[in-house]
Amino acid sequence: MEIGQGNGKIYLGIPRERFYFNEFTDNRDSILESLQRDGLACGFYQASGHRVDRNRDRICDGFLNLKNKPEWLLMVDSDMEHVPTIGQRLAKHKKPIVGCLYFHRGDSHDPLVFRKAITAKDQWGRPNRLWAPLRDEVYDFLTKTGVPRYDGAVGINGMEEEGLIEVDAIGTGGILIHRSVLETISGPWFEYENGMISEDLTFCDKAKYQYKIPVYCDMSTISGHYKLSAMGQTQFRAKYEYRGMQYSSYSAEDAIKWTSDFLKKPYNKVKKLFNDGFGNEFGEYWRTLNVDTDEKEHQAYRDPQSALPYMVELLKWNSTVNHIEMRKEYMGIRNSNVLDLGAGVGTLTIQLAVQHNDVIAIEVNPVLQEFIKYRYNIAKNSIETYVNPITVMSDEWLTSDIKDIEYAFALDVFEHLLPDDLPRILYKLSDVMVPGGTLFYHATFDQQENFPMHHDYSSVWKQLLLESGFYPLSPTVAQRM
Repeated sequence: MEIGQGNGKIYLGIPRERFYFNEFTDNRDSILESLQRDGLACGFYQASGHRVDRNRDRICDGFLNLKNKPEWLLMVDSDMEHVPTIGQRLAKHKKPIVGCLYFHRGDSHDPLVFRKAITAKDQWGRPNRLWAPLRDEVYDFLTKTGVPRYDGAVGINGMEEEGLIEVDAIGTGGILIHRSVLETISGPWFEYENGMISEDLTFCDKAKYQYKIPVYCDMSTISGHYKLSAMGQTQFRAKYEYRGMQYSSYSAEDAIKWTSDFLKKPYNKVKKLFNDGFGNEFGEYWRTLNVDTDEKEHQAYRDPQSALPYMVELLKWNSTVNHIEMRKEYMGIRNSNVLDLGAGVGTLTIQLAVQHNDVIAIEVNPVLQEFIKYRYNIAKNSIETYVNPITVMSDEWLTSDIKDIEYAFALDVFEHLLPDDLPRILYKLSDVMVPGGTLFYHATFDQQENFPMHHDYSSVWKQLLLESGFYPLSPTVAQRM
C-alpha cells in the first residue's frame, strides 16, 4: 500500500509494561477522542506483559489482521504524556516511520533520537552497536522555536516541517508506523537483541539498514515521561518560579500569528517576513527613512509605520537563547515596583507581571504600546492565577510623578537614544528609583553596519552612569547611589 492511498485510519496500540498512571488514562482518552472527532479512529489495543518487545509484536500482529485494514499504527507508551493530536501530527508527514521527540527519564535526559555511531564486537564476538543522541540538533531546534522550559507534552504548531529530520533510530514511546512497513518487514518486528540496547532500536535498525525504509523524528511533536517518585514542594517551587518565563515565552508560530492578527496583515506575508529576514528588519527599514536630523530620529521610533519591521525584529530577538538566558536572571524579582524602559513587544514586562511585580512599561511607539497590552491579555487569560496589572506609558513618563522604583530594566535601549536624550533619561531613572535600587541593562553600542540607528557611548558610558547617580557593579548592572 502506498502512503496516502489507504483509508487514513489510525489504530492505537499501547504496550503496557510498567505502572499505569491515572494521568495516562486521561491522556489516552484524549487521543482517542481527537481521532474520533477527526474521523480517523478505528479502535485501540492494550498489550500487557513483562516483555515490552512481545507486547509490541502482539499489537503489530493484531493491527495487520484487522478487517478494516487501518492505514496507520500509532503506538504510545503508558508511562508518558502525549499531545492529543499526536496521531494526526505525525500522519501529516506521510512518512513510513515517524516518531515524536521525547527524552530519557534518567539523569542524562538525552533525547531518544539517534545516529548510529559505532558497530563493533564485544569480547565474546557479539555485535555491540553504539548510538549517538542528536543533542545539538534537538537543542538548536528547541531554542530556535522558543519552547517554554517545562516538562510534559507540547505541540509546536507551524513548525512541523522544520522539525522533521531523518534519523537512524528513534525511541518508540510515541511512534506512527505505516501499514506497508509491517507488511514488508517480516516479524517479529520488535526484539531485545544483543548489542541493540532495546527493542525500539532493533526495529529501526532493521527497517533502515535491512529494508531501506527511512526513519524520521518530528521534533515539533514533544512527549514527556511520567516518573514514579516522591515529589512535592521542590518541583512546585521550581515550576512556580518559572511561570513568568513560561507565560512570556513563545514559539515562532506564536509570533507570526500574533503579528498577523494584531496588525491585520496577511498571515503568509508576515510569515515570509519572519522567515526571510536576518534579525535586523528595523535596521533595514531605517536605511529607507534617510534619518539625518534629531527630529526625524525621534519620529522614526514613534511612527506607526515603523511598527511592523520593529515588531518582527524584536520578536525574533526576544526569542533568542541570549535573551532567554538574560531573562532567567530576573526570575527571582517579585512583589516589587518595576520600570521596563523601552519595553518593545512586552516580553519582559509580561514576565515581571506574572511574577507579581507592579510594572510600568515605557514604550514610545503607539502600535507597540497596544501590542504589549494585546500580549499581556493573552498571557493573563491563559494563566489560572493572579497576574499583576501593568501600566503602559510613552514620553509622558519623563514629567510624571513616578517614584519608589526598586528595579529598572533597559535591555538594548540606551544605544537607541540621542546624545542629548541619554543623560536626561538616566537622570530621570535615578530620580524615580529608591536608593539602593538596581538598574539592569544590556547595551550594544556598536554593530552600526547592521543597526544604523545605534549610537556608540562605550567611551563615556561609565561616566554617564556615575554623573546620574548610578554606581556600576558590572557591565550589565548598576546600583542607584
